[in-house]
Amino acid sequence: MVGAKELNGLLNRIGNFDSVQFTNDFDKRLILQKTVYLLQAFGLNIGYRYSWYLRGPYSPELAHTAYSVAENFDSQLVVQFTESKSERRFEEFLSFIKNKKDDQYCLEAIASIHFLAKLYGEKNEQLIYDEVKQKVGQMLKEEFICLWNELWQNGLLDKKI
Repeated sequence: MVGAKELNGLLNRIGNFDSVQFTNDFDKRLILQKTVYLLQAFGLNIGYRYSWYLRGPYSPELAHTAYSVAENFDSQLVVQFTESKSERRFEEFLSFIKNKKDDQYCLEAIASIHFLAKLYGEKNEQLIYDEVKQKVGQMLKEEFICLWNELWQNGLLDKKI
């Protein structure tokens, strides 16, 4: 698991971490959880374990480290991956998350879809849809299919629907 310094440097590169509002704003904490979850889904495992919680995938270890980052935030710190393959994959992740990095609803939905697809298997798309709809709110089936296929297009799921 990466420490606070490394996490700080990665969050600076992603550009959606607000150290001032983090401790008092639930949506900011949710955005962080789902952002790091999706980063790891891209194969950039920085060591955080996730389980299913009230609002989708959640890592208590990440929450703990993130509070430390918020307390000692360094806006100048930048961290890169040492392997060029990982750095390229990080760039792909940045492209994937660019238009949704501050959208807690979208991040929650897409991270939840991915987590449940890995947990239940991709053949159980109706079960996954029903559970995500219950957690995230009134999600239309068309929106679910669009998000699922976006995960597929980025190599995060094996099956297109």
